[in-house]
Amino acid sequence: MSDSDLRPKSRLSVFDQGHDEFASYCKHLRRRGMSERTIETYGGCLAVFDRWLLAEGIPSPSEVSLADLERFRRWLGEGHSRNISPTRQATYVAVLRAFYRFLKVEGDILSNPALSLRYPRLGRKIRRDVLTPDELKRLVARPGDTPRGRRDRVVLRLLVLSGPRATELAGVDIDDVSLEDREVVIRRGKGAKDRLVFFDPATRSEMELYLKSSRRRLARPEEHALVVGDDGRRMDRHSIRDIVKKHAGLAGIEKPIAPHSLRRTFCTLLLRAGANLKVIAELAGHASLKTTVRYTKVEISELSAVYRAAHPRGRA
Repeated sequence: MSDSDLRPKSRLSVFDQGHDEFASYCKHLRRRGMSERTIETYGGCLAVFDRWLLAEGIPSPSEVSLADLERFRRWLGEGHSRNISPTRQATYVAVLRAFYRFLKVEGDILSNPALSLRYPRLGRKIRRDVLTPDELKRLVARPGDTPRGRRDRVVLRLLVLSGPRATELAGVDIDDVSLEDREVVIRRGKGAKDRLVFFDPATRSEMELYLKSSRRRLARPEEHALVVGDDGRRMDRHSIRDIVKKHAGLAGIEKPIAPHSLRRTFCTLLLRAGANLKVIAELAGHASLKTTVRYTKVEISELSAVYRAAHPRGRA
């Protein structure tokens, strides 16, 4: 298979070869309320797996063995010129394990071949894109007092001090915001769950200025979105990402910064303030504490370094 064959395509491409199992699984994900982005990711991985099955002469995913799945995983990392990273391989493994668990529950297979499918060994890479207090201060102060600047400042403050995902922030309507209670309702967040996020008094002041004047000048009369683009319509996650990258660059922040960097910073701030992982998971909308631990890995590594330096037995 060529590198172009490896590239995940639209989830619809998994249906081209007539494998109803893939179509049924994607419909199952939609019934569970999974986001379209998640379904695209799962479908793209299954599309690559589908094309590999065809190349290997395996007629159906229900006829796959554990040895076949292990060969597929090795092929991702070694069998072509554009090797897939261990992190991306882990995504494929997670998708395959979930897919075959679904087939087993549905009665399409008698035994689950992916039950013992191993994840690739991941290096202990520590993310370095969490903002320092100085960087955070420079970032949120960078936008000017123009209508677009006030909008951008609201976006940045909510991302880093309230912790929504970019996609979730894009979906917020003005009716979802309570200035009095300093709350924002995130509707149908990850896993189709609603939750509340909170903002501080300074963000409320910025929000009031934005809603009273700046947004009225930017938004179309019929638009209900909180965050609107230059065309007056609801912003998407890509536009929100562009705002983050633009102001991070203008603020002189050299490390790569994206909306998820601000979520990691949000989680780290809560951890430093003494919040436990369950509270952080609830505020960030994490389905699993494992995700929260991953987001706070930088902070935990810093705590470990302090312990080793300060504790009399820490270096033993």
